[in-house]
Amino acid sequence: MRLKTLLASASLMFATHAGASTIRQVKLTCPVGGEKFETVLAGSGTSYGQNLDFRHYGPIISPWPVARCPSNGFIIYKDEFTNEELAQLKPFVASDRYQQMAKRHTNYYLIAQLLKYMNDSPEAIADALLKASWEADDKRYPAYAEEALNAFLQLEQIAAKDDRERIFRQLIAGELERRLQRWEAAEARFKTLISDPALENQERAIVELQLHLVKTRISSTQRVPTLENKKQK
Repeated sequence: MRLKTLLASASLMFATHAGASTIRQVKLTCPVGGEKFETVLAGSGTSYGQNLDFRHYGPIISPWPVARCPSNGFIIYKDEFTNEELAQLKPFVASDRYQQMAKRHTNYYLIAQLLKYMNDSPEAIADALLKASWEADDKRYPAYAEEALNAFLQLEQIAAKDDRERIFRQLIAGELERRLQRWEAAEARFKTLISDPALENQERAIVELQLHLVKTRISSTQRVPTLENKKQK
């Protein structure tokens, strides 16, 4: 997802009920196995902004919830599957490997494994791993962030669609390096990025903040600065 889309999504996607997050009970049929079940999903939410890894904060569930089939742990990660896709997915979901992962890992981490198995795009896999890091507790975070970082480092070998996509990848990779206390790598990345002529104002504010955080060895979660706040400093 492009940076502009991520930054704008708080106002465009999740403002159905201002200042509130709503949930809904839904009846579903698992695409793999046909199990019928009920689950709770998000109906709407409001984002007040984003962290430097672009996770939304506010009265909103982030990442957006997905349904998990109770019996086999399959994550319904998209609206429709072809018969060919389901035929390919069934043996993997039934395998000991997947069943063991389903006992230990979060929904978006499982989505990443399903996407890998289906040879989906590196962009989709990296996105799922990033969202898995949002789900992770303190114990899981280092391992999840490491996998997400490796996925974004691999994306550096693939041409981006445009400057926004290219810069977004760099911002995420640098953020994960900072969170993992890879200070030298993060500093080198952001020092290179600050000189990029394609940087827009919001992106530049992020890079300037990241350079400060790296210099002061702060690895905790931080929020994307607003241009208004930057002007007031």
